[in-house]
Amino acid sequence: MSDLPGIAVLQIAPFDAERAMTGAHVITAQVLRGLAGHAGVTLLQGAPPDGGPARPHSPWPGLTVLAAFPLDESVARRGHVAPDLTAEGRRALDRARVLLTMERTVALPVTVPRVACLGGLGYSHSFEVVDGGGWDLLVLPSPHARELVLRHAPGLRGVTVIENGVDLDRFAPAAPRATDGGPVRLLVPARADPIKGLVPALHLARALAADGRRVELSCLDENGLCGRGTLYDDLLAEAGDVDMRLISWRSRGEMPATYRDADLTVCFSGLPEGFGLAALESVACGTPVLAWPAGFLADMFPPGHGLYLVDPEAPAEAWAETARRALAEGSGLCRARGVPYARRRYDARRMVSEYRDLILGLACSSR
Repeated sequence: MSDLPGIAVLQIAPFDAERAMTGAHVITAQVLRGLAGHAGVTLLQGAPPDGGPARPHSPWPGLTVLAAFPLDESVARRGHVAPDLTAEGRRALDRARVLLTMERTVALPVTVPRVACLGGLGYSHSFEVVDGGGWDLLVLPSPHARELVLRHAPGLRGVTVIENGVDLDRFAPAAPRATDGGPVRLLVPARADPIKGLVPALHLARALAADGRRVELSCLDENGLCGRGTLYDDLLAEAGDVDMRLISWRSRGEMPATYRDADLTVCFSGLPEGFGLAALESVACGTPVLAWPAGFLADMFPPGHGLYLVDPEAPAEAWAETARRALAEGSGLCRARGVPYARRRYDARRMVSEYRDLILGLACSSR
């Protein structure tokens, strides 16, 4: 691998390709796998300050993962960070021909091209990345994200779009199942967090249950953090006829089956989505999506492709009316129109190829 260009990648959270906590982590894993073999890639990640030294490891050939700096509260929260790199992390950065940063940028002297990638744009650190100046090229996951950034900083140069993609062989519909008269299964593919839409999803579920239907509402338990006294427990007390379920955090390998087991995925995001990966994954698996038009979710699919948009200001009964239509026809529309559209526009192979061409091109030009 010594004759291959060196790429340094910074991700704040510890890297785990199969247990990604955010959409940005999912995209990072796909991009790293696409670069490995074409470059010597070193991922610089944070480690808890009291966790002791962690040995470098290689999840697959061509990628080395280093615990390169202590993951303290300042590094975790800020968009433009100055991590205290270990000697090994500093050497990896010095050897690199390109620096790729995911969701954060590095406030350190770097002379090679710097590519910063942003997913969501609803958090304070997002615009710290935009304003911090720690990048030469800013990659955004959708035209909507680009529009938001340029509205924030008119005339900003060096901004490009590489739309997110999903592995459409892994996330694919199963054989249609027969209607068994069981409960309507709603999935919120996120943790129990106010900004992730669990509260309005419960309002939707209760409106659906009002006509006598049995309704299950499931959300994910992020690393067992949903203990007593959390939002989930408060909602559980108000669930009424709705069967609230907290399911363990899913690995990437388990997520397709999680979508397929649901009748309807609910994406009521309280923040503008830079992309909205969960909605795409659900449609790809043949499960329709009911969503607020938050950010790119408003434009991800044309009408009639399995993604149903509702007005956040409308009453839950109006959401339920659209949900009933999605339950009746949405799976068929996902299969007939949504999946083919995703293959044309959102295939992960296209996304990875665009990242690889961009980054390797910069690496060759920086020799």
